[in-house]
Amino acid sequence: MSSNFIKLIGGAIFSIAVGIFFILRGVQEKEAFDKISGKIIYCDNNYLGISDKYINKQKYIKLDSNEDIYRVFIGKDFGDFKPDIDKVNQLLINDSVDIYVSDPIGTQKEIINRHVQFIYKENSPFYMKGSADRPLSLFMLFLGLLMIIMAFFLKKKGKI
Repeated sequence: MSSNFIKLIGGAIFSIAVGIFFILRGVQEKEAFDKISGKIIYCDNNYLGISDKYINKQKYIKLDSNEDIYRVFIGKDFGDFKPDIDKVNQLLINDSVDIYVSDPIGTQKEIINRHVQFIYKENSPFYMKGSADRPLSLFMLFLGLLMIIMAFFLKKKGKI
């Protein structure tokens, strides 16, 4: 077998694996994520003058239980991966909430955590991340399958 054929198949397998990873991540329940509980001590569209193109499409939340700042994306424009549930604007200072994150920051340098998956207040969902993983996973799966078809087609034609 040629090394180009093996590389193409290896890339296809990698692409399919990434697609499967994103599919599985997109269907996880809140219990699969790290839970951070506390009272809200900060909740606003801006944090420490951080300015970017998403100024009206995000909310920064800080809890009294740790130093991290949690950024949730709440954009609803065409092309945005809007949240499946968005009641973040109803959250107030001193509300007790549970925030579920896919990647806790802990001791890392960066204090803004962009990996918020769910926010619950009194066992009711106030935020559920949108399905940004779904289109990416389907694209990666399609790309992997296309690469496999191409690899066998090119091998049959004697091109690789």
